[in-house]
Amino acid sequence: MSRTAPRAAGLAGLGLLVLTACTGTPAAPPTPSIGTLVSTARATASAGPATGTPDASKPATWVSLAAGSTTQCEAGTGYAIHGAGDYWLTGDCDAVSLSADGSDVESAGPIAVLTVQGDNNDVDARAVAALKVSGDGNDLETDDVTNGSVSGQDNDLSLTSANALLVNGDHNSFEVETRIGLLTINGNDNEVEAQSIEKRDVVGDGNRITP
Repeated sequence: MSRTAPRAAGLAGLGLLVLTACTGTPAAPPTPSIGTLVSTARATASAGPATGTPDASKPATWVSLAAGSTTQCEAGTGYAIHGAGDYWLTGDCDAVSLSADGSDVESAGPIAVLTVQGDNNDVDARAVAALKVSGDGNDLETDDVTNGSVSGQDNDLSLTSANALLVNGDHNSFEVETRIGLLTINGNDNEVEAQSIEKRDVVGDGNRITP
């Protein structure tokens, strides 16, 4: 059997390999795999109040109010009060955050989320869906409260009714004109007066509850 043809083919292949190496022709890159497209754009978050945005509401924007101002609340907007003075709100408010000390706030319309983190404020509002009070020495008067939470001390609250009221602070006073659906107290020396309390869970010392 002749070995001439296979040898010639081998030499031809070797020549092709040498030619490729000399010309420096790069090998074709691997085909990239298709993955998840990640956008480089970043959503711009609007600035919330300095003391934190209320957990239960996520307005698109927050506005800091000036003392002595009258504000018509707009949907999708939260309102932050940082300084002492008088403030008037009208319309339906999505969220109001009060971190001032010694301010006087009056709201003619309902508030979805009212957060009071400052001390010694006077607040007069209509119905409040979610009320959160962590400051001390505040005086609040409002109509119906759906869910109220008080973790501060020495606050006075006058309500028409409360569907649920959670009290973790001490020395607070609650005067409820009609009913409390569920009253939960974990603090001490709180005073609660209501026409009726449908369900209660009281832990702590020195709490006075009527009836």
